[in-house]
Amino acid sequence: MSESTEQTSGKSGGCGTGQCLCAGTGPAVTGAVSHMMRQYGPSEPVRRHFSQARLEILKGLRALLDQRIEEIQKPASRGSKVTVD
Repeated sequence: MSESTEQTSGKSGGCGTGQCLCAGTGPAVTGAVSHMMRQYGPSEPVRRHFSQARLEILKGLRALLDQRIEEIQKPASRGSKVTVD
């Protein structure tokens, strides 16, 4: 197995060892960004609120799609009979 194949397969070397292209900075940057988002990002109640809002939007879209599907599946009405005197 070649050296580049070993690095991409994760069997030898990798980000944690500093042997990949990022020289180990990938995990360090990711950890720093995660810490910064926890520290300066929205609080847990705000995150829960936006998560619930996202779910409500998706549920609304689902209801809209369900309504449209029902309309499309209805057989077309052919008019009504009218009695003539």
